[in-house]
Amino acid sequence: MTSGIVTFYILTVTQVLSLIGSRMTSIAFGIWLFQQTGDSAPVLLASFFVMLPQALAGSFGGVIADRWPRRLVLMLTDTGAAVGTALLLLSFMLGTFEVWQLYVVAFLQGVLGMMQRPAMDASITMMVPSTHRDRANTLRLMAGPVAGIIAPILAALIFATFGLVGVISIDLASFFVAVITLWFVQIPEPKKIKPKTGRSHFLDDSKEAFAFLWNARVLFFMMFYAAALNFFLAGSINLATPYILTLTG
Repeated sequence: MTSGIVTFYILTVTQVLSLIGSRMTSIAFGIWLFQQTGDSAPVLLASFFVMLPQALAGSFGGVIADRWPRRLVLMLTDTGAAVGTALLLLSFMLGTFEVWQLYVVAFLQGVLGMMQRPAMDASITMMVPSTHRDRANTLRLMAGPVAGIIAPILAALIFATFGLVGVISIDLASFFVAVITLWFVQIPEPKKIKPKTGRSHFLDDSKEAFAFLWNARVLFFMMFYAAALNFFLAGSINLATPYILTLTG
């Protein structure tokens, strides 16, 4: 279990670095788009396409994480996100960037994030003993706020010095660190339980998950409340960048 805790710490650090890189790119794109267009709509649309896969099919991410090896899911999602970021960087360097390319990559990263989060969360139970699980979950929950504090500062400094290409390059480097780390760590897999009715199907697993949530009413309504809160707050939060730029000129 000790090695499992060490693996958890290593993965948490690399995932936080990757999250900081992604947040930096998101902020830098928001600044760049508003500077180029003077319109807040492209900034909001980029955020919309990130969230769209999670809104439409987010519940299936956990099913995928349970059916595939979790280490493989983490590697594929990080690699896919890195490929999308690399294509954006290439389009900027070649001078062929168009806004629709950002929307496509944003949607792709939304799909990948939908699968990555359940895989990482489920891996905690396999790597960390129950006596340390509260601390591990607390560290996981701190990742978002830490990235939210560090990313805007770094994004502003790097964007002002090296431009958008510099920010995207650092984001890409953070993905490579995360992928390389996953090559060298071992994530325990849960024992596979053979279904009584034969081979388990994707939709059957999804129905079972929905049935569990419906029976656990408190958990169901907590998730519904969190979804509604995020729905109403997301737009306002993403308008912060154009609003501040308008105030400061």
